[in-house]
Amino acid sequence: MSVNRCVNPNVLSAISIVAVLLVSACGGGGGGDSSQSTPDSLLPAGGSSVSADNLTDRQIQRQAVDSMANLLGMDVSELGAVFDPTMDSPLSSDGVLGNPTPLYNDNNEELLSISLGLSEADTESITRTGNTLVVDLNENQVCRRLYESIQDASSCSFLMQHVTVTIDAASEDSGIVAYQYRGEPLVRVGYAPHAGSYELNLKPLVAVAQDQYVLTGDPDIVPVYPEQFEGVVRFSQSADPEFPDDLGSIELQITEPVRIISEEENLQVNIDAATLLSMGMTNTGGAFEFNLGALEVSSPVNGVGSPLMDIDLPGLTGRVEIQESNGDLVVTNLGLSNGPMTLNVNSGDVVRIALESFGFTVSEQEETVTLTGNLYADVLLDNTLGNLMEESALLSGLLQIAAPSGTVFGLSETGPVKLLQGGPFTVLLEETYNDGSVQNSLEVLAGDCFGSVNSSDSVSPENIVDAVDPFDGDNQPSDFLEVVPCND
Repeated sequence: MSVNRCVNPNVLSAISIVAVLLVSACGGGGGGDSSQSTPDSLLPAGGSSVSADNLTDRQIQRQAVDSMANLLGMDVSELGAVFDPTMDSPLSSDGVLGNPTPLYNDNNEELLSISLGLSEADTESITRTGNTLVVDLNENQVCRRLYESIQDASSCSFLMQHVTVTIDAASEDSGIVAYQYRGEPLVRVGYAPHAGSYELNLKPLVAVAQDQYVLTGDPDIVPVYPEQFEGVVRFSQSADPEFPDDLGSIELQITEPVRIISEEENLQVNIDAATLLSMGMTNTGGAFEFNLGALEVSSPVNGVGSPLMDIDLPGLTGRVEIQESNGDLVVTNLGLSNGPMTLNVNSGDVVRIALESFGFTVSEQEETVTLTGNLYADVLLDNTLGNLMEESALLSGLLQIAAPSGTVFGLSETGPVKLLQGGPFTVLLEETYNDGSVQNSLEVLAGDCFGSVNSSDSVSPENIVDAVDPFDGDNQPSDFLEVVPCND
């Protein structure tokens, strides 16, 4: 979205604050009527089987405030530590979930109480149908409580008049809260004991920006808004009921495809619905999985009028798992399984990256890396027209890496990498410059060791990358990987 003037953060509406608060914690409703048979997918599992029929309006509001405040207090920031190789165990004795964070404080709980109309003074009316509450906030009262400045409170009131809040109680301790702007859900929150989901709908953000421009925009500047700006992003988190401090999961999804089109800026963005990433810990270990759905981006290289750049990423997948029994790191389904990633300028490919799906296991005990699928990757560069690197002498480059499934590499902190069994492991690097071309190749057989002659006896991942990096344009035959004596 392009708006020709920045919006003063001091005049953000209460609904904007709630949206930022909920997303930063990551980071219509589903079950209001107890007879409804199709639950909303936003509603987390784990809610009580007892309906909210006997709860008063105030009790439903209080339960929603308390649950959402607790969700903001769940700390999932340490979940990534399960993949820290310095840890003695994937299960941290310090805990992963349930620790207080700076996001949870009295001010946040007060904001949630205000936004859900817990105080009668903050509401014009509450309409209940079954177990669904529609809260019509008193925008003047709410904004006076949120802002000291009369001008900011007035701006807030202008925006808040378009806000409606719905609390849909699926049970006595679970439900969905929806903040609607001009009748469309902007932010929705699903809550249940030990679990929560946050959902941001992109489409109403255009209406919010348009209304904010009415308040703060320069009349001499005409803002530009995209013709299409839609999609739904969801963040979910949960903690194990028995071990909430140690076990749990987080998940980031695009539940409805992201579509952005701006003809004025010649911009298009398409991202298919997918579970972008999920991370979890159980009593058997930790796992991390990602699946970037089809991504297409088209935009000018250097602003409107410059050459058009297109990025096409059909899909990138992978799963990383740490086994509690032996500490092995197991990677599976890693690759560009739906086709190569391409970057082109003016319809000509300048970068093409292919990676067939494969897997490998890293054993810290045995100090080995074992391929569990055929490794094949290639990178093709075309810088003939200077569209990729304007000042580089590199005209084109090709990098190919291959090894069959079952190949085992031995790792050592003090020596080169040894191919223990399987193979061959092959690398091909071709580079073309204005004054000629350079070609390097490597074939490693079982029992051979390989490294770079410029990296002494040790081989680090950084040295290997430097030795086969076709982007720097400085590689010479002596810099490339080669078979070297083993230090057995």
